[in-house]
Amino acid sequence: MNKVKREQHHKARQQQEQGDPEAPQLDELIPDKLARAEDPLEQAIRFLQPLRTLANDRIETHLMAFEIYYRKEKPLLMLQSIKRAWRLDSGHHHLHDCLVRFRGWLDQHADLPPAVAQVVEKETREGCVEVLESLREGDFGPCEAEIEQYIAACAVKFPYAIAFKPPAAQPDNHVADALQPKEIAVNN
Repeated sequence: MNKVKREQHHKARQQQEQGDPEAPQLDELIPDKLARAEDPLEQAIRFLQPLRTLANDRIETHLMAFEIYYRKEKPLLMLQSIKRAWRLDSGHHHLHDCLVRFRGWLDQHADLPPAVAQVVEKETREGCVEVLESLREGDFGPCEAEIEQYIAACAVKFPYAIAFKPPAAQPDNHVADALQPKEIAVNN
């Protein structure tokens, strides 16, 4: 048995000396070089890709993705990471930190390309509607005054969103009510 192991070791050593294409290059295994990558964010993304596939159900994967994309200033990928993390654990303390940092980043970068700004605004509006529904359902306890303040603030940010219009200002979609006065005038 030892003879077989010795032969395998000897054979492996010969292949390495001859330049086996599958053998790792010696300069690739230098710890200092590995620790100081020339493009650390690109290396982090390469490390992240298999994690997003194999550990998609772990919030840490998406929080790490947010950190990488935050440093690369990729708002749509930041948003995607936040949404995926939110689905896994909306109460995670680090997720709330990421949300605040994302909002601050958006405030500092108001000059986003139109397509990116449109997606971010749509997602923000949908999030605001969900918060309003939670407030109305009493998820935060009784807070009628806060609901009115929240609606007013959202109406300023999203002036065309029906969800944030006061009930009197919402369009009346009752066809029968709209036709009755006309029908009375025609019949007379």
